Amino acid sequence: MYPYTRPVWARLFPETWWASMLTSALLSAGLGVLVIFLSTRTLDPQYGLALFCATPVLLSIAAPLLHGIGAPRSFLQCLAVSMLCQLTLFLGMLVFGIE
Repeated sequence: MYPYTRPVWARLFPETWWASMLTSALLSAGLGVLVIFLSTRTLDPQYGLALFCATPVLLSIAAPLLHGIGAPRSFLQCLAVSMLCQLTLFLGMLVFGIE
């Protein structure tokens, strides 16, 4: 059998759990803040679905997926990165005054 080698694109994500957690949470929350900012500016009266439903759900999926790229992670680590992403998203909304 061949030894496992990580793909080139996966080397952009750290293997340690804490660095991967911070990287994936900040990337996902940054994307979420951008999506919420654009949806409140462009979808003026109908931005509620994007703000309260779509963005939190999609970020709760994206953050653990990004977190698992570097190395296999446990369920609790994926749950922690999902909650950290949501907290970072809401803090980003407060800091930038969105909504």
